[in-house]
Amino acid sequence: MGSLLIMGVMMGVMGVVGLGSLWKSRQAPAKAPSFAVSPVGGRRLEVTPSTPRAVVGGKIFFFEDEEQQRAFVLDPDRILGARENK
Repeated sequence: MGSLLIMGVMMGVMGVVGLGSLWKSRQAPAKAPSFAVSPVGGRRLEVTPSTPRAVVGGKIFFFEDEEQQRAFVLDPDRILGARENK
């Protein structure tokens, strides 16, 4: 019976350690850059906590306003393709 208790405690500790690593993987992403270039308007802008943004293909894009953000989210391939062709 004692060995079952010890085994149960060890499994509980292992579970807590496992949850700790899960929690770390869900922490906030790295700090945003101070400045970025809007893929829609091409202007350099200062990034603040309220700057509109979208994540596409694992990359964060920042925008001058919510209208640019919506346009980008609706068709990012068209906007990124147009930017590459300049």
